[in-house]
Amino acid sequence: MVSVLLKGTGVQPKVEITPEEGLLTFQNIFVGENSERSFEIENVSKFPINFKLESIADGVENISK
Repeated sequence: MVSVLLKGTGVQPKVEITPEEGLLTFQNIFVGENSERSFEIENVSKFPINFKLESIADGVENISK
């Protein structure tokens, strides 16, 4: 059996999001129209950052006539 003492320093990954508030507004979109918005995520730390984008909402279906 071997015992090993490990030491390290924690790092804090940091990213900047544009637009700063992180919100994208789509306003009204009519049937048959398409709309797209873009955003940027920039790694401003010295270390690589892995991330995964996931939707937190399924959207809202408008079924009124």
